[in-house]
Amino acid sequence: MEDLARSREAIVQKRAETQRLRASILDSVKKLISEGNFEDARAIALNELDGAPELAEITLAFEAAKPLSMQCEFGHEVTDFSFIPFTLAWSFDCPECAELKRREEEWRKMERVEAFKARVRERMMVILRKCGVPKRYLLARLEDFKSELRSPAGSVFLAGLRGVGKTHYAVALMREYLLNAEPIRNAKNLFYEHGLGLPEAAFITAPELLLAIRDSFGENSERTEKEIIDQYADSDFLILDDLGAEKTSQYSLQTLYTLLDRRYREERRTVITSDLGLDALAAKLDDRIASRIAGLCRVLTLKGPDKRVSNISRRWPGPTG
Repeated sequence: MEDLARSREAIVQKRAETQRLRASILDSVKKLISEGNFEDARAIALNELDGAPELAEITLAFEAAKPLSMQCEFGHEVTDFSFIPFTLAWSFDCPECAELKRREEEWRKMERVEAFKARVRERMMVILRKCGVPKRYLLARLEDFKSELRSPAGSVFLAGLRGVGKTHYAVALMREYLLNAEPIRNAKNLFYEHGLGLPEAAFITAPELLLAIRDSFGENSERTEKEIIDQYADSDFLILDDLGAEKTSQYSLQTLYTLLDRRYREERRTVITSDLGLDALAAKLDDRIASRIAGLCRVLTLKGPDKRVSNISRRWPGPTG
């Protein structure tokens, strides 16, 4: 019994000694906090007191000694901060550092975009080719046309006699669009680099479009009719060349209307070329198709001699004598 009593007394004395020691350490921590020596106070509290049960007193001491301002690691003065009891540290976000970081991120983004656009310029002929542009028009540029034609906006219906440069101008518009398009992330189309991609663009003649759809009905076709229509209806930029040259049928008219109606509803940029004006197109095709074109596009008529005939004349002056 005497041994048990002595053991209990020893335990009580040890607990009392531990409490006195922790109280002494707590006093030291509070003194350091009152003197503004927050780092040493934090280190001693975490190493010697383990944060409990003196945590509440330490927190009160820190909050009572809260300074008017603090400095971030780069020396910027911060006045909006708070105390986090779990870490025994002041927490704040430096507005100046945040602004510098934002500017740095913007600068890096600009560098990525500029690098991307330089790459687009270098590979423009390849890109246009993948969009379906015929080889003859790969070098088309807006600089090839008069100044009033160099600032296009929105969708355009290009009418004019055969050979005046409608397709050439349409491809020049596509080139300009791709050069100035805002890069997009997670692009699923033909050009993806630097985490950025080009909007989707496509070139096809009206006769080729209808032929591709008719071929899709075959047993060995790799694509369905819907997939073909979706491709051209959903492209961000579409050149539908030589409209009115195709053979008309009720099916072809409905297909063209479906395509143009979807682009009209989604306000997708569209360039349509035709040897016929809107009135003649309405007479040959369908009033609904002409109406959709008028609602979707501004009408532009290109005038001048047939450039292809002019070129032939220059190359071959004709028989002599």
